[in-house]
Amino acid sequence: MGFREDAIRKIEKKQAELVAMERAFELAKAGAEAYIQAYQDMLKSLPRESSETRPEAMFRAGSAAKRTREMIIDAGRPLHINDVLKGLGKRDDRAARASLTSALGAYARKGEVFVRTAPNTFGLLEMGHAAGTQAVDEPPADFGRLETEARKAS
Repeated sequence: MGFREDAIRKIEKKQAELVAMERAFELAKAGAEAYIQAYQDMLKSLPRESSETRPEAMFRAGSAAKRTREMIIDAGRPLHINDVLKGLGKRDDRAARASLTSALGAYARKGEVFVRTAPNTFGLLEMGHAAGTQAVDEPPADFGRLETEARKAS
């Protein structure tokens, strides 16, 4: 065997070693990523610790949710979404109501900070507001009757 064939054989051997090392690395990397993902998934299912659930620490400074919390604390009672929008200086239109209701409702569904005390009305868990504590208006006596039936009855 000549020098040239010997050099080619050594190159091929080193390339095979490199491929084997890359495969081992990829397997180790995949295992480490799976390990990390499993712990991240587990953390999502655990309840937050008390230091993480302080209402003042949950919101970004100046956010609508933080300002809404402050408005409810100042009012001392649950507030309707229209009152909140007025207090925030936002337009009282369908898009603004839907956006803010969605944001506050997400906290209420998770049982964090806000609670829905009536339709479109939000209170604070820290103030002891409970879900459904405000009276809901009753429908009128002739509710569900046809217009002609209502006229005959009166």
